[in-house]
Amino acid sequence: MKSLLKERSLHFAAGHLHQNCRNTKSIGEETALLSGFNSMPYRVGQVAGLAVDYHYYDSAAQQCSILSDVIRRMLADDIKSSDIVVLSRNRLENSGVANCDGGTDFKLVEGSAADRSRIRPIRFATIQAFKGMESPVIILCDVVQVTEREPQSLLYVAMSRARSHLTVLVDQRVKPMIRECLLRKLEILKKS
Repeated sequence: MKSLLKERSLHFAAGHLHQNCRNTKSIGEETALLSGFNSMPYRVGQVAGLAVDYHYYDSAAQQCSILSDVIRRMLADDIKSSDIVVLSRNRLENSGVANCDGGTDFKLVEGSAADRSRIRPIRFATIQAFKGMESPVIILCDVVQVTEREPQSLLYVAMSRARSHLTVLVDQRVKPMIRECLLRKLEILKKS
């Protein structure tokens, strides 16, 4: 890519980004640690922000119920539906939240699909499709593994899309691994 750019452009600027400018400090730290980094790969921003909000489920039905509650609470707190994106490693029809029913409050829609009803659309996308984009609020669902290389890279992409608020819906069986990552965060913070 660099050689193509050099061929086609006489002048261009190149630089290295060493500070996380997208996420709050809380989101940046937990994104790095859940993604398998032993230390921070970048300087985190100075805005502390809200803590990452974890919810644990043990069935698809419970995950749907949690997602509905979280979205309704956000909408009641005057967060615009256009500022909320639900991400999963799976397409909507294969996701544990496929049957999520927002009733008259909201409706999950894939991508930027237009919805002509009066029900507020909440965008749903796969992590892969949302790579390179961002949103003020991200709700990550279907987290069933955090220790393997591929799930960690997907976690990094998904979690780092959130600018100010991140909610993560995690399978109950993953709770011990999440706890380990958070304890590692405390150890790193003690050293700094």
